[in-house]
Formats: sequence, C-alpha cells, structure tokens
Amino acid sequence: MTHFMGVVIACLEAADHNPDGIRELADRLQQIAVERPDLVERYDKALAARDAGEMERLWFQCKLVLKSWGNLRINAITGRLHIGHGSRSFPLFPRVFQIWP
Repeated sequence: MTHFMGVVIACLEAADHNPDGIRELADRLQQIAVERPDLVERYDKALAARDAGEMERLWFQCKLVLKSWGNLRINAITGRLHIGHGSRSFPLFPRVFQIWP
C-alpha cells in the first residue's frame, strides 16, 4: 500500500526538508486520506499512470485543508514539485533504472 501523496513526501525528503515538518505533513495527509477515500483512489490511479496533471489537482484539494503548506506547488507540465519561491524542484516520478542482462 502506498502512502497518500507519498510522492510529495519523497520530494521533501530529497530536499532535506525539516524531518519534523515532513512527519507533520505526512500525518495530516493521512488524516485527509481517512476523511476522503475518493482522493486516495484518485491518487493510486494517478500514481500508477504517472499522471502529473492529476497529482497537481489532488495537491490543490489537499492545500485547501493544509493552508500552512502553501509553499509547495506541483507543475503538471514538468511533473515536478516546486518548493518555496526559489528554483528548488524535484521530480514526482523519478526515473527507474533497469539493469539489462
């Protein structure tokens, strides 16, 4: 089972964001997941399809509840999570490297 909006959490971890802040956000996202199972279903489908546009729409829904996390933005065109107002961004769906025999 995947964690709801786990791609956002993974990006924040890659950015060396404050671990306490990451845990707080993860907990709040899990609360949203309990209250809104429809969003979890949409997330699972978007993750499987690597659909950054749907991730952007889901994050917008989450931000309506998480007003204090307004400094994170998903760009559906680039498939990246932007942190703050600077140029720090991380891919939502990092490439998976396959080792060929």
